[in-house]
Amino acid sequence: MSIEAANCGIYHCRSKIPEYERQIRSLQDKIYELEVLNKRYQEIRREFISRNQASKDSLRGAGVMSNPLQIVRAYYDGMQSMLNGGRFYQTVDGFSEAQRKIWRQTEEYEHQIQRLKNQIYSCEREIRNYNLEIIRCQEEQRNEQ
Repeated sequence: MSIEAANCGIYHCRSKIPEYERQIRSLQDKIYELEVLNKRYQEIRREFISRNQASKDSLRGAGVMSNPLQIVRAYYDGMQSMLNGGRFYQTVDGFSEAQRKIWRQTEEYEHQIQRLKNQIYSCEREIRNYNLEIIRCQEEQRNEQ
């Protein structure tokens, strides 16, 4: 390999590294956004569960009253069913599913970052090899003189 070819290889490798670094920063920004979103989901989920519990506690207090009206009893039973039933759990499961999707996407971005870092390491290794080749060529040229 000639010195010129090695210098071209070095230039080519060095030109790829900034693009890889830009992609890594972009992915890191996306991970940060997902972390913020995940924290917000956690807050909303906690608030939802807390408010649901407060509604249950309030309803429990209303259930203790001995009211002979059938409509009140029907309302109480309906509210009890809503607060303890499938809709509540579907909503909580929805929050959990959203968080799982966020985690999966974060993991995917982290894998992409690692692949890009590996490409940077590969370029750096190639640059070292090209530099060694240049040194070898220069020594050959000195020995020929």
